[in-house]
Amino acid sequence: MAKKDTFCILPWIHLYANTEGVVGPCCISSPAHYTKTAGNLSNQTVKDAMNSPFMNQLRKKMMNGEEDSACNVCYDIEKLGYRSYRQEKNETFKLKDAKLYGEYPVLNTLIENTNKKTGELKKFDLKYLDVRFSNLCNFKCIMCSHRFSSAWYEDAKKLEPLVGDDWSLIENNKNKKVLEIGGGDELWDKLEPYLKDIEFIYFAGGEPLVTEYHYKILEKLIEIKNFPQLHYNTNLSKLKYKQYDLLEMWQNFPSISLSVSLDESGERGEYIRKGMDWEVILKNRKIIRNVCPNVYFSVHTVLQITNSLNFTNFFTKLLRTEFVDKPTKISIDYLHWPTFQSITVLPKQVKDIVKEKIGIFKGWLTKRYPKDHDHDHLLTEMDKLVDYMYSKDHTKELPIYFKNMNMLDKVRDQNLLETFPELKALKE
Repeated sequence: MAKKDTFCILPWIHLYANTEGVVGPCCISSPAHYTKTAGNLSNQTVKDAMNSPFMNQLRKKMMNGEEDSACNVCYDIEKLGYRSYRQEKNETFKLKDAKLYGEYPVLNTLIENTNKKTGELKKFDLKYLDVRFSNLCNFKCIMCSHRFSSAWYEDAKKLEPLVGDDWSLIENNKNKKVLEIGGGDELWDKLEPYLKDIEFIYFAGGEPLVTEYHYKILEKLIEIKNFPQLHYNTNLSKLKYKQYDLLEMWQNFPSISLSVSLDESGERGEYIRKGMDWEVILKNRKIIRNVCPNVYFSVHTVLQITNSLNFTNFFTKLLRTEFVDKPTKISIDYLHWPTFQSITVLPKQVKDIVKEKIGIFKGWLTKRYPKDHDHDHLLTEMDKLVDYMYSKDHTKELPIYFKNMNMLDKVRDQNLLETFPELKALKE
């Protein structure tokens, strides 16, 4: 019997570490399933952290065609019939497929470099770097927390006694606003030798454009003349930071992709991503278009209750105003945590309304962009969203949504239902 296709290239070539230094499979895997047995860059070498009990067991499972629950986000998407992050990265790094034996040189090399009994890597060839050096961020998005945003710290301390287990907002070290991987110069010494062979770097946060390590890495890459693909998930609030001129540094890199996190425009967007100034975003978009026209500029939207009834209008606005020039430059993610903000919480009759709005938008999209390759990606994203929305029923958490958002409004002196009046019917 053929082995099941569970293989992912990332545990062999990719380093992901969160703001506490914990090394996991990737940024979308579930930390609850691996934190206790994972490695940590704060007190281990890169190779030792990659050969933790968890990572060894994960690789062993993948070689045997077994699933690990830490990777359920990808496996669940695949069961719905859609392409997963795992499959995308397998293709990006030319794995070809998950066949464990045969004429696949990349895959065979990975297997040969692995102890099949233990899952331990004999040598770690790092090609893809994704290290969240700190939680330093100048935004405090409603779906985020202190773990990923230092700006959340004060609000999290005020809210924590009120929200209980519904909303885990602050990390264990409650007296530390900025969380960062321990080690200081030692951390740099661990990572720097790998930069000469890096092919792809994903900068996220926190907010990478206000993170010192981000600029230190760019400086080193320019010095050693290695110019990997750079991909950013950013709030686009800063193009200059301290002594660094980002646009000037970018001129050295031939392949840069920006995925700008935006969920709404104007005051609605400023509510969801607290700290954002919409006019600054528009200004920075214009600067990038003029100074760095070759940068691939896209928008990444997180679908959640708060923007669920208007996101199609937001997408229409992005396209009509040419903030992005084609539908392929809009991507969707749907919120998994905190659950009470997820679109799976919407009552069925509201899900039906969301589905109807999506249908109308898809009709407009295919008419405006008649070529399949211009709109197919976003149509698939929409279909995936609808399937996910109906796949789970968390309606019982709707009162928790309004309770928690009301408490957040009091802390931030804002008003959800005045900013998003379409949500009033949900509360009635």
